[in-house]
Amino acid sequence: MRRYYFALAQAGLFIFLIISYAIVPAFAQGSGGISNYGTDPRTVVPFTIAFVLAAVFTYLAAQSIPSNNIFQKKFRLLLKLLAFIYLALLISTYPYQLTPQLDLIHKFIGLSLLALQAYICIFVSRNFKKEIVIYTFLGLFILGSVIIFLSLFTPLGWLAVGQVLGSTGFAGVGLRVFGLMRGV
Repeated sequence: MRRYYFALAQAGLFIFLIISYAIVPAFAQGSGGISNYGTDPRTVVPFTIAFVLAAVFTYLAAQSIPSNNIFQKKFRLLLKLLAFIYLALLISTYPYQLTPQLDLIHKFIGLSLLALQAYICIFVSRNFKKEIVIYTFLGLFILGSVIIFLSLFTPLGWLAVGQVLGSTGFAGVGLRVFGLMRGV
């Protein structure tokens, strides 16, 4: 069941962000990131649903992991923290365009999400050393992360592309880990 919770978290995030993109595709083009969908009245509802589903089902996935060993205990804790950061990012999205300070807070939370996802990817890849699928998705996550950083600090303008690639890589790593933990 735990794998399905994580899959629902990631599917909910992707599906409702795709709905947001279908409503206003211009936000994902140029230098805009997916947070723009949380500030527009046309897309705020699907954007909110995306992050609420991600938070709730990530938390349920974490709760479903037994605490039989150190890896499981730590992975469980990391996923609970991830669920919290999904909600913090959602809440910080609504007002982030109002002041430079709120924008900075939102960017800090977004970078915290990225850092935690990176840590989770590295943590699990070290515990499943011979898993080529994990390393393939880790590579996709790293590519997305590099694009995110380049878009934040240069005029590259592919922020949303980096966010999608990084999120896809993270989802792939997580789904593979849950698949490997069957029966554990």
